[in-house]
Amino acid sequence: MIEKNFYKMPKIFFEDSKYKDMKNDSKLSYMILLDLLPLSKKNKWINEDGEYYVKLSRNKLMKILNVKGTQKMAQIMRELVDHKLIINKRVGLTKCNEIYILMPDIKTNLIPSFYPEVRDDEEDFKTLHKTFSERLHIDYLKGRYDNTMVDEIINNICHMYTSNLTVIGGQVIPRSAVRGVLDKLEVHHIEHVIRQYLETAQEQKIRNTIRYMQTLIYNSVFEAGSRVRGQIRHDFGY
Repeated sequence: MIEKNFYKMPKIFFEDSKYKDMKNDSKLSYMILLDLLPLSKKNKWINEDGEYYVKLSRNKLMKILNVKGTQKMAQIMRELVDHKLIINKRVGLTKCNEIYILMPDIKTNLIPSFYPEVRDDEEDFKTLHKTFSERLHIDYLKGRYDNTMVDEIINNICHMYTSNLTVIGGQVIPRSAVRGVLDKLEVHHIEHVIRQYLETAQEQKIRNTIRYMQTLIYNSVFEAGSRVRGQIRHDFGY
């Protein structure tokens, strides 16, 4: 596809006052780093928390941008860190840093989090998204809960369904097992996820929203049913 020959730049960089004052070289750097995520997926550059990171030396990035001087390059990286667009993790003097790409602040109720696994088969993903949206009655859910959160949950379900692995509670769960669980999801499971997420968010800051939400989704199939049965026993005195 021709679009693979182009970089993608977030429009919010030119629309939101938070990013308008950023240097163009910083915006270009984010765009270049974001473009490397499919390579991270291919090479399985993923940490123990299921978060993908990219690798690119500063010298190579300087060459791509035609930037002269390490001080200027350091300022570019600092600007990306200060705007919470990347996390730059040092791993050793002779190794490339692990660079985690963060989502720009799109003013949702969710804390900006690590990008989930990058997809190449967008059409298949859209079909899967439509299937889960219909099966889980997304219109009903959006009529009762925050629309952004409902969309985020559906997106995470689709990513879990198509990913080769999902990390739950520090354990790597293979795709076949994850699909078996996700195929059992019903509306009350999603409502359980929303309640649990909001309860936790009120008590503490959720550092990695994607990992936490995927854990809630996976566990909801096992927890929501027992919670409902427990309520029935209580109500009827069983």
